[in-house]
Amino acid sequence: MKEFQIGNIRVVFDQTQVPEVFDAVVVVLFSAGQLVLVENKQRAWEFPGGHREGHESFEESAIRETHEEAQAEITDIRYLGYYVSPPKHITVIVRAEASSLQLTDAEVGVFEQLPTPLSFGDGRERVFVEIAQAIKQAKENLNERIPLHPS
Repeated sequence: MKEFQIGNIRVVFDQTQVPEVFDAVVVVLFSAGQLVLVENKQRAWEFPGGHREGHESFEESAIRETHEEAQAEITDIRYLGYYVSPPKHITVIVRAEASSLQLTDAEVGVFEQLPTPLSFGDGRERVFVEIAQAIKQAKENLNERIPLHPS
């Protein structure tokens, strides 16, 4: 488990412990190795995400929010951790791959690196991307070492 502060938020990367209660989800979204972000008119570029509705699981919230904001269908949803912002607002962080993406909306962008300006500007987006990429690379390395069909 890694835990640290970014400004006034506490970020916890622990893939083994999903919070039972959370308010929102943020989706670090990739398409063919590139980042997919949405442009929030009141803030700036950000990852798709938003408030949980009813008793949705984090996967259900991620699927719905990504579809609503980026017109994307997603697969390979991976829980990364969560962050807590005042006053105890808990946002689950996930990584996902876009299985379909329609770039007909100018508010959706695909980038090789994080664009500017970013909505929060406190560095959280960069940390989320670094963790998401590290976990994907670790998974790929593990898959390379374990034969699919042992002799």
